[in-house]
Amino acid sequence: MEKQQQQHEQQVTQLQQELHSSLLEKSQWQARVQQADALLLTAEQKYKNHSEEIKQLVEKNNTLQVNHEIGQQNYQQLFKRFELTEANLKEQVQSLNKTEIALTVVTQENKQLRQFQQQAEDKIQALRDEKLFLAQEKAHLEGQFRQLQASLAE
Repeated sequence: MEKQQQQHEQQVTQLQQELHSSLLEKSQWQARVQQADALLLTAEQKYKNHSEEIKQLVEKNNTLQVNHEIGQQNYQQLFKRFELTEANLKEQVQSLNKTEIALTVVTQENKQLRQFQQQAEDKIQALRDEKLFLAQEKAHLEGQFRQLQASLAE
């Protein structure tokens, strides 16, 4: 009986250590999720900024095209500005594409981190349930042990 009690106490100790480890792991995952959320917000802000810049560049491009049609005399100057704006627009589109890819990656990582967090929380709950069961089993065995001692003492 004492050996069983010691085994149960060792199991309880081991489960407490696993619970502590799981809680630590959960904290680490939560920190990673927060970092991923921060990266996601940054990527979204960059995406919005790039979209606005592209809108402005497109509007500027349209203005340049209208000015081109105004007259042949200003054609060369306007054409040079148009080329610069177009190159800038292409760079912005490339940057936007990269930002979209990064946003997709961050979103996937965030989803995966949330899944890992859920798995960790599920494991913690299972360990809590097992700890409760072992505590109840221990109490039951201690009661039986006391009854056995009482009957042996008689």
